[in-house]
Amino acid sequence: MPEWVIDPFSWSEILSHQIIFLLPEETGFYVVYMLFYFLPYLLARIFDKKHPQLVFWCNLLLGHVLVTWLIVLALAILLPKIKNDPIAKPCHQCKELIRFAAKKCRHCHSPCKE
Repeated sequence: MPEWVIDPFSWSEILSHQIIFLLPEETGFYVVYMLFYFLPYLLARIFDKKHPQLVFWCNLLLGHVLVTWLIVLALAILLPKIKNDPIAKPCHQCKELIRFAAKKCRHCHSPCKE
């Protein structure tokens, strides 16, 4: 058989090696690797940081280089937290949302309780 012709048995060996490559023992490694790779995004989501989408896209597009991954990790840690201070409260009479500084409800015109 000429050298440029591939033996059909070699294809079965190649396929068997590819199937062995995807065994369940190694999938755990890939799951851990992906969790570590997206660690900056996960930290930004867990700790309610502003702009977690920015961290995700920077991590996805630039995170494959160690230096930029560290920069994205620092970005995820240093971003400010989302403030959960509500700017409105429900009216005690009509239950519509009004501002905290309002003296009376703009919907039912009842005076606001402090």
